[in-house]
Amino acid sequence: MGHRALPVVVAFLAAAALMLSGCTSAGPSTTTGPALPLLDGQHLAKPAAAFQYGAFDVTVGYAVYDDVTQSLYLGTRWRNLSDDYATAPSQFGIAQLRLEPDAEPVTGDVVGWDQSSVPPGASADLTFEWHYLTGDPLAAGVVGFGAAGGRMTTVALADGGGEQHLAAREVAVDRWANFGPHTVHVYAGLLSAGHLSDNTQSDGDHRVLRLSLDVWNSTASKVGWVASDSLALRLPDGSVVKSRTTPSVREVVWSASEGSWVEFEVPDDAVGDYELLLFRRAPGIFGTPIVGNSAVPIPVVVGDDAVASAERPADDELPIPIVAARPDPDGAVAPDAPAARNIEVDAPAVEVAGCVVELTGATLSPFGVGSQLDLELEVRYDAPDDAEEGVFSVPPSLALPAAVEFGGRMAGAMFLANGLQDGVPLRVTLSFPEIPPDADLSTAVLHLGKNAYISFAGEASPQPDTVHPLRVDPASAGEFTVDISGYRAGSLTDADLPPGMVDLQFLYTVETSSDANQHTLFFNPTSQVFLVRDDDYVTVASTRDYTSILNLEVGVPREVRTTFVVPRSALDGTVYLLVRSRDETDFPTPEGWLETTIPVPLAGPGSES
Repeated sequence: MGHRALPVVVAFLAAAALMLSGCTSAGPSTTTGPALPLLDGQHLAKPAAAFQYGAFDVTVGYAVYDDVTQSLYLGTRWRNLSDDYATAPSQFGIAQLRLEPDAEPVTGDVVGWDQSSVPPGASADLTFEWHYLTGDPLAAGVVGFGAAGGRMTTVALADGGGEQHLAAREVAVDRWANFGPHTVHVYAGLLSAGHLSDNTQSDGDHRVLRLSLDVWNSTASKVGWVASDSLALRLPDGSVVKSRTTPSVREVVWSASEGSWVEFEVPDDAVGDYELLLFRRAPGIFGTPIVGNSAVPIPVVVGDDAVASAERPADDELPIPIVAARPDPDGAVAPDAPAARNIEVDAPAVEVAGCVVELTGATLSPFGVGSQLDLELEVRYDAPDDAEEGVFSVPPSLALPAAVEFGGRMAGAMFLANGLQDGVPLRVTLSFPEIPPDADLSTAVLHLGKNAYISFAGEASPQPDTVHPLRVDPASAGEFTVDISGYRAGSLTDADLPPGMVDLQFLYTVETSSDANQHTLFFNPTSQVFLVRDDDYVTVASTRDYTSILNLEVGVPREVRTTFVVPRSALDGTVYLLVRSRDETDFPTPEGWLETTIPVPLAGPGSES
């Protein structure tokens, strides 16, 4: 995604803090072109460097030194590369200045907020500042980024030169391997300087190789499949290393579990031939992998292009620092804090984690040395009335990370909505302290969770979708007949979906023609209805779906809904529902199973991000 430079803000408040690029994976851009006015005695440098730190792609932009206050201000941008919120590493000591390469380091502070929780794909601009310097650092000064004992990236203020300017680079891989009960498809690789999974930086001797994969299952499991238990990496020197622990995925017979990954620390000079080892018997969560355990190797090649240094960023991509005002020599009294003011908002509601959320008001009020932004939100949960309720048909309690971006800045908070009742709106106040009193909030954007945003100016996504009727012939699998009536897309369960993903929910009826035994009277949608894509992937339903196991009566149709998590791009085209005659949790052997596949034409995304 492209990022444009921010408007200049010369702050006259010490609390002025984080700048945000405004260009996110799910939201609109709020940036304009740059202009940097300087006072007499202020000097400008353009380091223009880039590197990776933890889960962030970092851009070092402009630097300003003020002779009068003996202060240095450095603009940096931190773009979140992961698919979850991550905290920009702005803690004390992360940036150290040396007036000359061999001089003693001076620790810099981050202006304003200490931390910024950044949504997936978004960027937070941090201004680092140093005071009471003994000389102008722009000619020979060097800034080092890194924690004690870890990798240290250095940037020369004069020209952006330095060391450890590593970049996250793609590693091309598209391999399949089968061993025992599993078939693994490794479809993407990334060589980086840090762990995207927990936003930590690797040490100076290692990089991180992250491999993304799906797994096909030929047997069921009550526990689930854990990629880090069954996969290890053989390095070019022949040694074998384990991955960071990864989440388990659901295993259902003859279906794929998507979205797994493994992360391995590899040598800093990472070029070479690797083998991802798929073990028949999992080596276990702890300890060294069982090298003697039988395994199938999956080749992975890291080429020279994957270890190339980061490119120098273009001028229009450079962040600009926030420069504090000089003290008033006459000792003028600071003006009174401005009165509270209402912010005009006019935006449609969004659907997030199974609820509809509407921004109804915004107020900026004096708070400490700055102001606090209070957002009034109305949250509504509507239990479906067109389907049989099950054990999951209860109002969720929302607990989602949130962030508000405004005028190139960002603030974070936690969005909580407890005590929801079916059909009863719940009013929630979401507060963001330490907002500058003069902040322009007319185009502010509120992010809720990983996927949803509301712009004060009128944009919002994803908006609630309506049911799209379908004309599909009924189909039978053994004693069960399924008749699909419609579908809808959106954020329909209590899950905070990853960026780019959407819930696809099918509405249908199911009836049985036999009461011969429990296998013909009980129907489990989450274990008997699957989604088949054009690439023949058979994927399982969301375990956060509403409908539990149904006890049917012969000839009496029951209304059901089943939800799948799919890429938004999958909403344009034809998908297929696969229905099985038996629930594997109750009938674990496929002998006697019958299946039917039902083509379902979709009309496209319900709302575009």
